[in-house]
Parts: sequence; C-alpha cells; structure tokens
Amino acid sequence: MTRRATLFSRVAVAALIKAITPCIIGAQSTIRLSPQEIKLYTNNPCAAPDISWALWHEHGTGSKPTGGIGDILDCDSSNYGTYTTSKQLLASVVAYRRLLKNQDVRTVTFVGDDRHVYGAVAKGNTVAFGFDAGEVVETGTVARRAASPLVPARALMARGARRAVVMPDRKLVAHEGAEFIHGEGNWRGATVSGEIVVQFPARWVKVSARSGASPPDAPALPQRDRR
Repeated sequence: MTRRATLFSRVAVAALIKAITPCIIGAQSTIRLSPQEIKLYTNNPCAAPDISWALWHEHGTGSKPTGGIGDILDCDSSNYGTYTTSKQLLASVVAYRRLLKNQDVRTVTFVGDDRHVYGAVAKGNTVAFGFDAGEVVETGTVARRAASPLVPARALMARGARRAVVMPDRKLVAHEGAEFIHGEGNWRGATVSGEIVVQFPARWVKVSARSGASPPDAPALPQRDRR
C-alpha cells in the first residue's frame, strides 16, 4: 500500500468513527448512559450508543470495535435481543460472539479502494458476502445509503477485503456465489454443495453456489423468510 493510500485509510477510518451515519438527534440509552456517554458512543461505531459502548467494553479494555458500523454486522441491534442493564447487554455480546465462533465466522469493516465503507463476513478462510455502507465524501463524512446492499465476495476482495481480513495461517479466498437469500429467525432449509449459510442471532443469510450472477440491489436484512 502506498503512503498516500495508507494516509487516506487512517483519515477515512477516523472519519467513519465520527460520522458513518447521520447524527441521531435525541438518541436514548436503555442502559442509562450519561448524556456525555450518549454523545461519545452514538455512531462510534454503531448508530445505537448502547451497542457502541458494549463493543468498546466487551473485553474490559476499551479496545476499538472493528466488526460493525452504523447498523450492520456487529452493530445490528437484533443481535442482542432485549436488555435493560449493561450486564445483560454484555452477556448478549458474549452469546453473539459464541454463535459466530461456532460457525467459524468473523466480521470486519474496512475502507475500500473505491472510497466506500464495507462490512465483510468471512466463514473459515472464505469471504462469503458483505455490505456497502456508503461512500466517504470530501467533507470527511460518509454518504450513508438508505439501505446497505449485500455485496458478493469477489467484489469485496477486489476492493480491499484481502487486506482487511487477517488470515495468518490460511489463504483467504472469495466465495463464487453472487445471489443471496436472507430472512428472519433460524435457517431451517437444506443447502447444496458450495452454498454458505451464516446464522446471526435473529436472522440468516445464504449465499448461492452459482457464480456469474449480479447481486440484488435490495435492502439488506431484515426481510421475511424466503425458503
């Protein structure tokens, strides 16, 4: 990566932490964050300040969250169910991590070479799919999409996922499927060879085995089950 690209990446990521989504006026906290904390954690990186707080503190060290942004992936509130205390929310984060780990699934966000922000989902050593969260514009903010379209793995790899998804002991590859089915609840269907299903706490995504098709430019989750 060139020095200029590295500098852009650092500046862009800093901008994302501040402004990946429009500022939520009157954002509320279920876990009783202070007004200062609400301001600090809103869009940092999640739109919901409670979830941002939990991701920053899940390891007890205040480490920077990298697996979600806005309302996608780790920042999706449906991952954590109903909670009224910080202890309950942190327990839900632990359960979410366990679900992903049991599937050998990881999530990561990155700034692509096209100046868009992407969230990628890898299962094992395979990038399965991702989301386009919007474009970093000259003001240092992100032109947030009304919905985050699903993006096929090959496109993510071409735009920088290979650098973002760290695989120290395995070669990272892209899934060849480009068609998606997704819905709420638990996946109960059957899969054929080459298909990938990723189960989140409240929803699922299945990637087809077929290559060469264009991904649907449709809102990402949630949708009714389509089985």
